[in-house]
Amino acid sequence: MDKFALVPEIVYIGGGTLTILMPQEMNNLIEEIKNSFPWQECREFTVEAGRVDTLSREMFEVLRKCGVNRLSINPQTMQDSTLARIGRSHSAAEVQHIYQLARKFSDWIINMDLILGLPGESLGDVQDTLDQVANLQPDNLTVHILAIKRGSQEFETGFKHKAASEMEKMQELAAGTADLWGLKPFISIAKNE
Repeated sequence: MDKFALVPEIVYIGGGTLTILMPQEMNNLIEEIKNSFPWQECREFTVEAGRVDTLSREMFEVLRKCGVNRLSINPQTMQDSTLARIGRSHSAAEVQHIYQLARKFSDWIINMDLILGLPGESLGDVQDTLDQVANLQPDNLTVHILAIKRGSQEFETGFKHKAASEMEKMQELAAGTADLWGLKPFISIAKNE
């Protein structure tokens, strides 16, 4: 395949859990991407490894061999009861285990995604999640507010977000905690060209 004229500095594959692929399929996908672009100037290569149950030694070996230098491991919460409620098949202990395994494979940058406003979660639950994540010491933290999407279980059952004041407290808690960890907000500004 001819290479595109684009020269990427940052490549992010995700927006879903690409690690659901088998390790050989992931290898093939990454090699195809690398063969399609001039790769010498790529300084950050991220794979979204959102679901903990899709990660293994074999997957980490493939990602490391292919030059991935940033992972996004997304527990969403570290509350086992919430994970079960939202249909996640992993536990907080499994997040901790897979995170430690990832750290043994490479010195990659690890991002963790959390979601505020999950059904049944309190401010105390968010604090406990942040405390557990703090023990792991991720390099980056992404915090989202739950978006209710049409067709989701929450939408179908009429789930409503907590009061705005409580959501603001959760956001303030997450921002303050990230600040204590020394993390700085990343703001993307689109260029008008």
